This record gives sequence, structure tokens and C-alpha cells, in this order.
Amino acid sequence: MAEHKLRLCHALSKEARRALVELARLGGGYSMRSLAKELGVTPPAVKKYVDGTTHPKDEVVCRLIDIVLSSAALRDEAKNIIVRDIVGVIESFLTYLMDRGLLSRTDLEELQRVVSKYRLGLLGTPRAT
Repeated sequence: MAEHKLRLCHALSKEARRALVELARLGGGYSMRSLAKELGVTPPAVKKYVDGTTHPKDEVVCRLIDIVLSSAALRDEAKNIIVRDIVGVIESFLTYLMDRGLLSRTDLEELQRVVSKYRLGLLGTPRAT
């Protein structure tokens, strides 16, 4: 499994993980049993994810992301769930640093560099590596 994908799966909050399970189950038309089979877990495990009793492990989240992003019907909502979650983490971290006087211009420039790299890729300009 690609390292960047595993890092993404690890970074997602419990809430985002639960939202992705619900999206796959309800939006994708999966029963508890069929989703469990796709994810390589038991139906009771999926029920616990849905109920919020527990959340899926990183490897299961990665399989879940594959499922929802491979579906044209679920892709946009799945991306929205993931992006909102990651942006929320970044905002919380920046606020944490700022509140303690630890946020530097260099930190912001690094974030801007990363965002710009992908913005240029979306605009058709070759991305810098």
C-alpha cells in the first residue's frame, strides 16, 4: 500500500471514518454483510462502525476509501468528507500554534508551497516535485 495513502487513512478522524462507512453503506447500497465482505471484516464490526462504538483500523479505512472513490455516485461526497476533515485538522493545528506564538512565516510558506503545487497541477501547469 502506498505510504501517502496509508498516512491519509491514519490521519482521518473517527467522525470521518464513520461518515465514510455510512456513505458506502447507504449511498452505495451495501448491506452490513456485503460491506463487511468488501472491507474484510465481520458484519458485527461494520455495525459497531455505524453505531460509533468503535472505528475501523487504518487498513480497513484504506479499503473503504477505495470503495467510495471508485464509485462515481459516491466520489464527490467522499472527497468532501475527507477534505473537510483534513482541512479541519490543519486549521486546528495552526490555531494551536498561533495561540502559543509558535506559528512562523516559514510554516505558512511551506503550507502555501504545498497548496500551490497542487493548484498548478489542476490548472494544467506541470507540478513541481
